[in-house]
Amino acid sequence: MAAQSQPAGGDNNPGISQAAHDAAVTAARAEGVTAGAKEATDRLSAALGAEGVKGDAGRMAAALDLAVKSPGMSGADVAAFVVDNVAASKPAATPAAAYAAQRSAAASLAAPEAKGDGKGDKSALAAAVAATNKRR
Repeated sequence: MAAQSQPAGGDNNPGISQAAHDAAVTAARAEGVTAGAKEATDRLSAALGAEGVKGDAGRMAAALDLAVKSPGMSGADVAAFVVDNVAASKPAATPAAAYAAQRSAAASLAAPEAKGDGKGDKSALAAAVAATNKRR
């Protein structure tokens, strides 16, 4: 009995070569990584894109933090928890109309408006040219 080299089930290599085995393991590992990355992306998209979270910087930060620290929670559960427990951010203090007015006021400092005829007042320039021509 000690001289027998075969295992009790039969052949030592029952049908698959080591190279084929290694290739199958590599393919399965790559497939698992791809599936895991897609699942993680879908989970974060669900958490950050949920109604009540999307567009609110404070809630989005809380949802991302919770999703990273609690990998067992689904994206929908993360979003529901954040909406229930994190206060919504206040809207910006400056409305769009006030912002547009500030921008146009700042622009007029850099580019003053032309006179009514569109040519502007050139009397100062004409006087400077006349004074220069007198010296010649």
